[in-house]
Amino acid sequence: RATMSEARPLTARQAEILAFCIQWLLDYHTTAPIRAICARFGFRSTNGANDHLRALEAKGFMRRHHDGNGLFILRHPDGRPFEITVK
Repeated sequence: RATMSEARPLTARQAEILAFCIQWLLDYHTTAPIRAICARFGFRSTNGANDHLRALEAKGFMRRHHDGNGLFILRHPDGRPFEITVK
């Protein structure tokens, strides 16, 4: 896995998808379904969304749950660590 100092920068589209996933998590308290990502970004199949999610994972911005359902968001699009404060 790449560290932030080694990570390749996000493409504009990857940054948009990551921001969408973060906002979905904040709004709905769960990870964005792949079909919601497809609908928002106009992907005709889940392959397009999956390709972007794999790239985000390879770049160290998110990690997929071991069973393939769900995402762990690790960083904001600008590289800051992603943290949620529970009150």
